[in-house]
Order: sequence, then C-alpha cells, then structure tokens
Amino acid sequence: MSPHDAQSFVSTTPIETSPCFGPTSSRKTPDVQFRAAGGFLFYVNRGALPKESSRKTLQKLMSSGSKHTKGPMIDIPVQESTLHFLLHLLHETDCVAFAPPHQPPFEDVEEAIASMPLYGLSPKEYIQPDSQIHRLLFSYASTSPLQVYALACRHDLRALATEVSKETLKGSVDNLPNATLNKMNPVHLKQLYVLHMNVTSALKTILTSPPSPHPPSPTCTPALQKEASDNWLLATSSLILGQAHPGAWPDQSAN
Repeated sequence: MSPHDAQSFVSTTPIETSPCFGPTSSRKTPDVQFRAAGGFLFYVNRGALPKESSRKTLQKLMSSGSKHTKGPMIDIPVQESTLHFLLHLLHETDCVAFAPPHQPPFEDVEEAIASMPLYGLSPKEYIQPDSQIHRLLFSYASTSPLQVYALACRHDLRALATEVSKETLKGSVDNLPNATLNKMNPVHLKQLYVLHMNVTSALKTILTSPPSPHPPSPTCTPALQKEASDNWLLATSSLILGQAHPGAWPDQSAN
C-alpha cells in the first residue's frame, strides 16, 4: 500500500470503525482493510501479526471475502463481533470490548467460535484454561450454564466443561431443548446427567435423615424429639417426591 493509500485510510474512515483495529491503532501502517457485514471497518497490518500461522489464517480470511474494484477494502461475510473476535485471536491481544460491562452477548461469542474452523483455527487449541477466551466463556456460566456447557462439549473443551458443569447444578437438566442436546456429544451428556443424578441422590439422603437424637432434657424429651423427627420426615417427603433436584428451591435455601 502506498503512503497516499494509507493516508486515505485515515481521512475517509467512517464512524463505524473498530476501537481496537482502527487506522491508527497499530504503530505500523495498515495494509489490509476489512468491512464486516453491517459496514463496520477494521484495519490490519499483516506484518504486525506475531506468528506466520496467523498471517496464513489472515490470508484465508482475506480470500473468503470480496475485494472492491475501487480501493483496498475487502468485504467479509461475517458479523462485526465475529471479525473482532477472530482478529484478536490472530493478534494474541486482549481488548476492553470483551470485558464487562462491554461484554458481547453469548450468542455472538458462540457464533465467532463456531466460525474458527472455517479459517483453520482450532477452538480446542486456542481455548486453554489460562486463556482469555476461557475466562470470557466462564463468565457466562452464572446466567447460561447449560449453553456454555454445550459449547464446551461441541468443541471438546474438557476443562471448560468440567468447570461449568458445577454451575449447571443451579437448575434442572430435565427437558433440555433439542438445540442444546444436539451440541453435546453422548459422553458429555451422560457425564452431565450422572453428575445431576449423584447430587440429587445425595440431596435426598440428606433430606431423609432427620436430626440425630440427643440426651433428653426438661425442654426436649424423647417424645418431643420423636415428634420433631416425624415432622421432619413429613415435611421433606413431599419435596423429595415432587422436585428433589439441585436448584429446585432457591428461595428456601436462603432461609
């Protein structure tokens, strides 16, 4: 790209420009200009990428788009959030746009990760337990545990699946939507059900065990202890028969 073209990058930049990949975001003059679906612009210098493999991936990204007959812009058929995500992977950089309170919707991140294999990127290779993407995905677990677990299963992210499985105990795995089931392989799905069954069994054991008797006193005679034990079993039996599973009674657990 000539100095004149580089200057035109800056002078003609519209408002819809990536805050992390703008025309002046790098010390090096951009030599690639992307436009995502919706008109959002990104500026990249191929020499700024840290690895040769990243440069090859960028070339695949460029080849997937359509170049304008006038000017250096390349239209990429993906949403802004997906392109933003992919460029951060290639540059091995973090950005405030992927941290609270600017966190993108989970669906956007899920779509971006699903697109990685199209450009030769392995989610399993990039989403390691100590990676920013792993931390980002786990941040959704408190509100969407089953969705995050399903994503982890789909891409064989075992560390993430194990970590998120604990969050799924806040709710039930009964009647999971087909869309969620289709993203899980049989092994991970079985592990999830076994986890919930084991915790449910332990919960029922606790509920069916009335308070242990203690030496009688004037205010707590054997008869009163038996009455308390009977009342305990009566109160818990309806819960056990009706809805004894983890996360079934969030209000009662706080009392």
